Amino acid sequence: MRCHDCPEVQASRPLADRAAGFAAYLADRGYAGSSTKHHLYLMADLNAWLALGRPSRPGKLPGEGDVG
Repeated sequence: MRCHDCPEVQASRPLADRAAGFAAYLADRGYAGSSTKHHLYLMADLNAWLALGRPSRPGKLPGEGDVG
């Protein structure tokens, strides 16, 4: 799990180029700074999951073998 108490939130591919725009979008809609930061942490977690590869079927986790 990612450290959510870290002072900076940094994303890398595939969502890195969208983080600043997402933060601006939330701020424009009145989100508090702490809420925006929390959403950016969620985005970073999603980014890490996407970097592992998407599951081939709903409910299947990356690296999970086929049961059959």
